[in-house]
Amino acid sequence: MFDAAGVAYPTADWTWIEELAAAQKLTDPAKGVWGDFAPIQFWEFYKTIAQNGGSILSPDKKTVTIDSPENIETLTWMIDKVNSYKVTPSDVEMAGQSSEDLFKAGKIAMLRTGIWLLGDFTENAKFNWDIALEPGKTSKAHHFFANGVAVSANSSHPAEAYQWIKFLTSSKAAVDLRIAAGWELPAISDAAAVQGYLDQPVPESREVVFEALDTAVVPPVIGNWNQLTDAVGKELEAAKLGQKTPEQALKDARTAIEGLL
Repeated sequence: MFDAAGVAYPTADWTWIEELAAAQKLTDPAKGVWGDFAPIQFWEFYKTIAQNGGSILSPDKKTVTIDSPENIETLTWMIDKVNSYKVTPSDVEMAGQSSEDLFKAGKIAMLRTGIWLLGDFTENAKFNWDIALEPGKTSKAHHFFANGVAVSANSSHPAEAYQWIKFLTSSKAAVDLRIAAGWELPAISDAAAVQGYLDQPVPESREVVFEALDTAVVPPVIGNWNQLTDAVGKELEAAKLGQKTPEQALKDARTAIEGLL
């Protein structure tokens, strides 16, 4: 799609400006093709505001900052890609199809996602594709998700359980299995142990996943975590649907979070 439209491939120097310019050239309404996709929901929002210097809470988690000018600008940007620039499909235009299915069908040119889809794309995307660092506005920011493994403090067999955890998380057998499955990378510091991931030929730029860790951001976890994500998600949905302005939606989200804190 990039080659056909004469668009240069994304580089680590891209910002939102270059992303939008490319997306506009890659969008073809007559063929039902969109240049860009990023979901408008909590998990995408907390990362995207970090690309513009924003946050949901202050570093000490005592002040709610979700309705900052930077965050209002970011949410407006996310919605404008759908409604104003029309480079991202609306929910109606997606017609119940997932973004990854539309990507595999050649209907979305640039897609924000994670390594859990690399195996699916390798098997089912019948075209050349690759991965790149996400553009930011004022800085880079990338998702980081991890699974934790724990032993109950009341375990009758803590030593045995610890041996099992070591095997599950860092043994060669488990590491090789996890890499082969393509769902996630093992959390180990031995670079040689994950060489099998880098040796896979598709996508070509697999090392980008490790580069993204240099600018990783995590969600603002508080005690009432599920209530926070629900409250913010509700307001983002209202803004996406045009029921509230981005400014009002984030102002209302601030009130909700302050109640939780």
